[in-house]
Amino acid sequence: MAVWIGGVSAALMLAAVSPAPTASPSGPPSAVRNAQLDDLLDRHRRALGHLAGPGASWTGIVSQNGTDTPFSESADVHGHWRAEFMSPFGPQRDGDTDTMRWVQDVNGNVIVRPLEGKRSLMSRLVGFNSTLLDPDIEWTLDGPATVDGRAVTRLHAKIAGYDGVLYADARTALVYGVDIAGRSVRYLQYQTFDGLSVPTKTVDATQDQSITTTLTSVTFAPLASMDFEPPPQRQAAFPAGISDVNIDFTSPLGLIVIDAKVNGTPVKFLLDSGSSASLIDADEARALKLPMAGSTRVAGAKLLQGTLARADALEIAGVHFAPFVFEAVPLGLPGQIRGFGITGILGYDVLAQVVARIDYGRSRLRLISPDKFSYSGTGVVLTLDESSRVPHVPATLGDSDPATFTIDTGSNSGLIVYSDFALAHQKDFMRPGDLASETFVDPRSTQQPDPSMFFGDLTQASGAGGSIRVKTSYVSRLNLGHFAVDRVFTEIVLQPTGAFTPSTSDGLLGAAVLSKFGAVFLDYSGGRFILER
Repeated sequence: MAVWIGGVSAALMLAAVSPAPTASPSGPPSAVRNAQLDDLLDRHRRALGHLAGPGASWTGIVSQNGTDTPFSESADVHGHWRAEFMSPFGPQRDGDTDTMRWVQDVNGNVIVRPLEGKRSLMSRLVGFNSTLLDPDIEWTLDGPATVDGRAVTRLHAKIAGYDGVLYADARTALVYGVDIAGRSVRYLQYQTFDGLSVPTKTVDATQDQSITTTLTSVTFAPLASMDFEPPPQRQAAFPAGISDVNIDFTSPLGLIVIDAKVNGTPVKFLLDSGSSASLIDADEARALKLPMAGSTRVAGAKLLQGTLARADALEIAGVHFAPFVFEAVPLGLPGQIRGFGITGILGYDVLAQVVARIDYGRSRLRLISPDKFSYSGTGVVLTLDESSRVPHVPATLGDSDPATFTIDTGSNSGLIVYSDFALAHQKDFMRPGDLASETFVDPRSTQQPDPSMFFGDLTQASGAGGSIRVKTSYVSRLNLGHFAVDRVFTEIVLQPTGAFTPSTSDGLLGAAVLSKFGAVFLDYSGGRFILER
């Protein structure tokens, strides 16, 4: 048995590498006199210099996977920040205000999240050099060493909860590099700007990738000249005098396949709310003669490598998204739907700019302009969180066990959950004729049990790029607000990979459940998921 599941995520890596936990550095540091450490820290402060003003702007180039991306950044001493990365087909922007972190993608969509913490202007300019200025970090000197042929002094400390090893250049006392949380950071060049020594060539590497940042200018500026507020969200262009359109779709395996046009050429797309980006098959992009540049990595059932592809216009029933940038990858769609002529996947980039009403029974999709949409019906209205570029909604299983699911119109399953979640909620599962909760896991056991002991037969679920191993079962009841769906066929992901890994949700809620409702609304801008019977 095999099913199609959507849930594609994509990320264009342009700047920092996300840290991950790592083991402590090998070898205990040797004890030395505090005077030696004090002397090194004093030499470092004098070599580093000082800020010349309350704000600064700088420019440079980020190099990754053979692609050079120009960027500019601005920040001030209050922790406000703004950056712009010029990808091959348009800018991507990030910023921090007093209360929010915002991101605008190349298609003009803006995501806002609560600000979790501010980063100082000094740390943005001088990187890990700023940790040697932090009085709350306790350093242990570990004596002289040679790293990459360079004479350094090695130090150890806990930095942001991770064991870190810092290498100070023996001659200048400036930081040459840091090994921390699976990262290797090296400052290969420095330049002085208005009395501050700034790393102008940095290599930040993990086991999987390497990013080189080269600074070309640093300018100190007054605060009044800086703007850190987010740009406006781009809106889809509806036909003049029209605020909504209706589209009939075909429904292979319960999915949503719509007709669209790319630069005026008819194409077929899968509408997939579980996809954080919009994809086009690389061969189709070449056939359409779309300009292609840069590089991207897309997490589907497996990791897909590709490029960016720019269309002058994407048109859906007269609604224009122009220009529009796709991720062009070898889709590798499962055989069950490959014959339906699907050449791409429309995800967050489209759904963020409209309100989508889906009527599975009539195979009808309605796109509504967000500024013209209001709801006064009698359906269930749930909070929709799209801050991770896919819609998460609250639910409960059984009587009252809370869960968060990703609404995934690109999946024809009922529920897809992860094995840890399934094992923690066994009493909410049932098999034909008996309850899975008849077999319990000893809570005192330290061993992780095999989910196959509790759930049904092994099968394969197919997604973009390949398939994943799942077990099958039934959830006794799924509650969405005051609506309930009994006996929901469920797949348990045994080996999370690619897009199918636990993150901010407990699993995916697909078309086999969504189609049980008379209408389903996805209102990203209003933060609402609406269900009607």
